[in-house]
Amino acid sequence: MEPAFKDKSSVFVNKLAYGLDIPFGDSQFLSWSRPKVGDVVVFMKDGNLVVKRCAAISGMPLDYSFDSGYNLSAGGKSYSLTALQYHLLVGNDHVPDGTILAIGDNEAKSIDSRDYGFVPEKNILGRIICR
Repeated sequence: MEPAFKDKSSVFVNKLAYGLDIPFGDSQFLSWSRPKVGDVVVFMKDGNLVVKRCAAISGMPLDYSFDSGYNLSAGGKSYSLTALQYHLLVGNDHVPDGTILAIGDNEAKSIDSRDYGFVPEKNILGRIICR
């Protein structure tokens, strides 16, 4: 599968999709929505803006299998895992409160929640509305 967005692509981000942030802080003044499965969100990771699809939200169950390689099932979809990714995530049977599971559309080459864990909702800057 090809990536939905190439590096250095221009996109429009709705920074008010989930609430109104307090300037120069890490909390929200008002919150009126939370990410939904399927939303394409923007967040900061290691000083970089990252665009990924929300695969699962807080409280959703996670199922693991290793019949034919390591796999993670979330939100009705199955994602392949490496042994390292499996051991990072396997202790969680649900998506922890206040976080999302963010997976890239180009699963085979994407560095995402399978590699660095769940993304705190407070780190989400907005939702992509178009490119």
